[in-house]
Amino acid sequence: MENVNSIERKNIDMRNKIISKFEIQKWQNIVNILANIFEVPAALIMKLEGHFIEVFRASDSKNNPYKVGKREKLPGLYCETVIKTGQRLLVPNALTDKKWERNPDIKHGMISYLGFPLIWPDSEIFGTICVLDQKENRYNKDHIELLKQFKELIESYFEVIYEKMSLEEEIIKQAQIVENISEAIISTDLDFNIISWNNAAEKIYGWKAEEVIGKNIMETIAVEYPYDEQESVLKQFSEEGYWKGEVIQPHKNGTPINVLTSVSIIKNITGAPIGAVAVNRDITARTKSEEALKENEKRLKDAQVLGKIGYWEYDITNQKIIWSNQVFKLYARDPSLGPPSVEEEAIYYTPEVNKRLKEYARRVIENGEEFDYDFEANLPDGTVVQLTGLMRPVKDKMRQVMKLVGTVQDITDRKTSEQKLKESERSLRKSKLELEIKNQISNIFLTVPDEKMYNEVLSIILKNLKSEFGIFGYLDENENLVEPSLTEDVWEKCAVEEKRHVFSKKLWVKNIYGRVINGKNTLYVNKFFNVPEGHIPISNFLGSPIIYNNKVIGIFIVSNKESDYEEQDVRLIESISDLIAPILAVRLERDRIENIRQRAEQDLKESEEKYREAYERASFYKSLFAHDIRNILQSISSSEQIFSLFLNNPNKLKEREKLLEIIRRQVNRGNILISNVQKLSQLEEIGISIKKVKIQEVLD
Repeated sequence: MENVNSIERKNIDMRNKIISKFEIQKWQNIVNILANIFEVPAALIMKLEGHFIEVFRASDSKNNPYKVGKREKLPGLYCETVIKTGQRLLVPNALTDKKWERNPDIKHGMISYLGFPLIWPDSEIFGTICVLDQKENRYNKDHIELLKQFKELIESYFEVIYEKMSLEEEIIKQAQIVENISEAIISTDLDFNIISWNNAAEKIYGWKAEEVIGKNIMETIAVEYPYDEQESVLKQFSEEGYWKGEVIQPHKNGTPINVLTSVSIIKNITGAPIGAVAVNRDITARTKSEEALKENEKRLKDAQVLGKIGYWEYDITNQKIIWSNQVFKLYARDPSLGPPSVEEEAIYYTPEVNKRLKEYARRVIENGEEFDYDFEANLPDGTVVQLTGLMRPVKDKMRQVMKLVGTVQDITDRKTSEQKLKESERSLRKSKLELEIKNQISNIFLTVPDEKMYNEVLSIILKNLKSEFGIFGYLDENENLVEPSLTEDVWEKCAVEEKRHVFSKKLWVKNIYGRVINGKNTLYVNKFFNVPEGHIPISNFLGSPIIYNNKVIGIFIVSNKESDYEEQDVRLIESISDLIAPILAVRLERDRIENIRQRAEQDLKESEEKYREAYERASFYKSLFAHDIRNILQSISSSEQIFSLFLNNPNKLKEREKLLEIIRRQVNRGNILISNVQKLSQLEEIGISIKKVKIQEVLD
C-alpha cells in the first residue's frame, strides 16, 4: 500500500512540477478573464490536496477574498459536491437553499456559485474551476457554456501534460536501454540498401534489424515530405551532402510517424562517398502536443471572440499601442493599418470619455492604481458601442511603471439585455396588475347578479384608473344607450330635470359618447368640459368602446382623474374592454332572447284570452246560426220544389224568375250571416272560405 501511495505521490508531484513550469500564468489569465466576463468578485482554480482543497489560482479582482495558497477542509464547501459528483454545480442563492445556507463560503459573503470539476486524463480529480458572487446569480446559458469551454481548455492542458510526462518517461527508458542514443540510426550504401539498424530504429519503425538489413530503404519505408518537395530534397542532398527536415514515414503496422531526420553522406578516408547515414527522431508525440497547444490557443482565441474580449498594451517610453486581433474587431479598424497612435485613438471617444481615460492612465502611471470602467466608443461607421475595460500597470525591476496593459470587452448586447430586462420587469408588473383586475372582473361576471354586475365592474375600473365618476353601459337592439351602472354620485349630483338611464341614439350620437361609439376608438381628453346647467363638472375624460365582432356593443366612460389620463390608462381600459366584450355579448344576447320569450308568452296569453272569448261567443251564436241556416235552406228547398213544376212550362217564366230571385236573396243572407259569425267569433281560420257557384249547376 505504501509503494502504491508513493507512486501516486510521485505522479502528483511530477504533474505539479510540469504545471508550475508551463501553465500557471495562462491559468491566471483564465481566471482574470472569467471574473471580468462574469462580473463576479471571484474566479478560482482549486486544487485537491488530500482532505483539503487549495486555492491554486485566484482572479485579481478587487473584492476577491480568496488568496492563492489558502487551504480549507473539504466538508461543506461547494467544491466538495463538485468533486464527489464529478458534475457541474449551480447554486443561485445559498441563503434561500437549506442545503447550502450554512456552507463555509458564506463567511466570505459568497452566496452564489457555478463550478465544474477538473479531471486528469486518468480520471483522477485535479480540483475545480469556479466563479462565486456576493449576490444572487443564476448565470445564463452563455456563461455556463463559456465556463465549460474553459474547463475543457484546462483539461486539454492536462492531456498535453500527460503527453509530456509520457515523452519524458520514454526518453528515460530509451536512455537506460541504449545509453545516450535515443534516435534511430540507419546507414545505407550508395544505392540506399540498409546496412545497419539500431534498437531505436526497431522501436520507432517496428521492424527488427534482420527483417530490413540488405533491403532498399526507399522500397521498404516510404517517405512523405509534408513541408518540402522530394525533388528539391534529393537535389540538396546530392549537391551539399546532407539534408535535415521533417518527414512522415509508416510504422510496420501502417501508423504514420512524424520523424525529424538528419541525413548525411558517409565518406571514406579519401573523401569518396561510400554511403549515407540517417539519424531519425520520432517527434509524433511532440507534433501532437504542438497541435494540441495550437488547438488550445485557438480555443483561447475563440473564448475571447465569444466573450468579445481584446487585449491591449501601451508602452510609456515610446508611446506605442499594441492591440490584439479582437481589439481591431471591436473598434472596426483594419488590422493592416496597425494600432492607432494616442491621437488617433482619441477620435473613437467623446471629449468627456477621452478626458476620463487619460485621467485613469495618469493615475495608473503615477500611483500604480488599477481601474475597471465602462465607456462608449464611436466606430468609423457611426455605430456607438458599449465597452468595459480594465487598466493595470506593469512595473520594471525598479518598481517603476513601464507600460499599461488591459482588456476591453464589448458589452453592448449585455447593456441592451439589461435595458430590455428593465422594460420586461415594468411590463411584467403592469401585466400582473392587468391580470389581477381581469381576474376580479371575471369573478364578478361569474358570481354577481346582473343588477349589481355593472356597478361592481365599474367600481374596479374607477379604483385602478383613479377616477371619480364613470359609466358602464351597453347598446340595446334599438341602439339605445343603456347605463345601468351610472355611478350614484353622478345620479345624486346631477340636477337636471328628467334624469334617465336610457338615451336614444339621437341623444348620444351628438355628444362625446357618439365620437367613441361611432369612431370605434378609445378617446381621452385632459381638460375641463363645458356642460349644460345642472350637470356635474367634468375634468378629464377617457372613453373606450366595447367591441365584439367589429360591432360596438357597449362603452366604458371614466372621468375626473386628478392627474391626466395617459397611454397606459388607454391600454388598461382597452384590455378590460377586450376581456369583457365576448362575455357582455353573450349576456346581451341572452337578455334579448329572454325578452323575445317573454313577449311571445305575453302574446300567447293574450291570444288565448281572445280565442277563449271568441269560443264563448261562438257558443252563443251557434243556435242562432243553426236556426237561420235552417230557414234559408228551407226557403231554398221549397223554392226548388216549386221551381221544378215551372221548369218545363214556357208559360211560367215570370213565376220561375221570381223563385230564382227568392233563392238569390236567401243565398246572400246566408253569406252575410256566415261573415258576421266569423267577425264575432274572430275565428279566421286558414282554409275557411266562401266559394261562389252557379245556382243552375247546383239545381241540376
